[in-house]
Amino acid sequence: MRTDDTQARLKAYEGRPAAVTGVGRAPVNLPMIRHWCEAMGDTNPAYRGPDAIAPPTMLQAWTMAGLPVPGGRGGAHGELLRLLDDLGCTSVVATDCEQGYLRPLRPGDTITFDTVIESVSGRKTTRLGTGYFVTTRTDVRGDGDLAGTHRFRILKYAPARRPPRVKRPRPVVNRDNAGFWRGVAEHRPLVQRCTGCGTLCLPLNTHGGRLGEAYLHGMNGIAEAVRRLRGNAVNQVPGAARTLVTAGTGVPTSGLVLTADG
Repeated sequence: MRTDDTQARLKAYEGRPAAVTGVGRAPVNLPMIRHWCEAMGDTNPAYRGPDAIAPPTMLQAWTMAGLPVPGGRGGAHGELLRLLDDLGCTSVVATDCEQGYLRPLRPGDTITFDTVIESVSGRKTTRLGTGYFVTTRTDVRGDGDLAGTHRFRILKYAPARRPPRVKRPRPVVNRDNAGFWRGVAEHRPLVQRCTGCGTLCLPLNTHGGRLGEAYLHGMNGIAEAVRRLRGNAVNQVPGAARTLVTAGTGVPTSGLVLTADG
């Protein structure tokens, strides 16, 4: 099918009804208003008491059919979505909604609504994939009076092909950790146990978190000493002119004295 023909078929759905004289499942009521305000953390006093009104942002909530949708998607809206499926646009994501308010809804108002397919965009390419934006407009009435308008926009798209994921480097496996990695491969968490006292203990990495044993002992100390002499150390000593750096496990086995110029 040519692109022009496809677009013409999709555009033909604009203006067609998606729902005619729909009726809300329940009148506007205080329990639902209370649930909404608690979920949203909205403490506006206008939504409580004998003269309460419904939060305007609940506009769509009063029209929702619940799950599962009775009878599925029918009419022109269902036809449009099936046509997009046939075009390879099998995925869907809600992109945004817009609401306009004309009068507040109050407890006891009976909800009726009409929904129309307002627009179908041309073919668009996004990071998710290539497809079409479909916008519906719902006019919501309370006791027959227009209370607000709700526009809802979705993207029906064919998912973009993703590049293959780069494999992570494989860990170094040796005789010391082979048992641990064997457990990982078998999806079994392994914890070491002391053979003397039986105490459980997590595997210990004895090389300081570096990837090999070729690091320079004491280099961090030298770097900190240089920063202190320059005056920009985290734990700066005022007027530092000389710094002693030592290195060694338990007992220092080497030492270095650094002095500032001048």
